[in-house]
Amino acid sequence: MPSERSLSINARVVTSDRSALGEVTITGLHTVKDAVRFYDPMNGRPENIAITKELKRSVRSGHTAYQVRLKEEKLAEEKNKEKAEQKIKEP
Repeated sequence: MPSERSLSINARVVTSDRSALGEVTITGLHTVKDAVRFYDPMNGRPENIAITKELKRSVRSGHTAYQVRLKEEKLAEEKNKEKAEQKIKEP
């Protein structure tokens, strides 16, 4: 059953050392694991994946999206902090 397999994969991905991983990170790890299985179904070894221009472009795009997300999260955190400080200052 796919849902049981997903839970089994989660148990291997989210270990006690990685218990603070977010949903986006866990999804990314699943995607990488699936891609490795797709490109090397017999052995599932990442070193057998061909490094193509398209793959490099995809990695750059993913990294750029990650950087944008980090900036957005930081801005949201700063706004929340400012709002909290303003509430403290109000009588």
